[in-house]
Amino acid sequence: MNLQAVLQKTEKGVEEIKTHGKGLEPRLRALLIVVNGKTTGADLVKQFERVGNVQPMLERLIAEQFVREVPAAASVDFNEIRLQLSHALTDATGPAGDAIALQLEGCKSMDALRAFVEKRRPSLEGALGPRIAKFFTLAKSLLENE
Repeated sequence: MNLQAVLQKTEKGVEEIKTHGKGLEPRLRALLIVVNGKTTGADLVKQFERVGNVQPMLERLIAEQFVREVPAAASVDFNEIRLQLSHALTDATGPAGDAIALQLEGCKSMDALRAFVEKRRPSLEGALGPRIAKFFTLAKSLLENE
């Protein structure tokens, strides 16, 4: 099991949550319920460390096809990243930044988003100083992982 992979319920896993059809034991079912398609195996292991090592349970859920590992690139949605960055930019700039946010929303690829952010960094930092720092921190975290 790749602990760095995001874990996602399969159709079988979703069906088990709805129907209890496969009769998973309560601890496995509880773990299956918290798998959300956004959290890594490592995060789940850490989250449940108080109850013991859940890695073998996660491995069982994967082996029995209730859960699958999602490759890192597939777990990040371009449109979601673009939307998050647009909101962060608007939060930092206020209504005066609407035109810039619309330009950001017009980016059609991760490369275009990266280029947009880097091209506008000097002018935004010069105009907004510390108010724009949160935007650039978010942009770095979202765009470097892709």
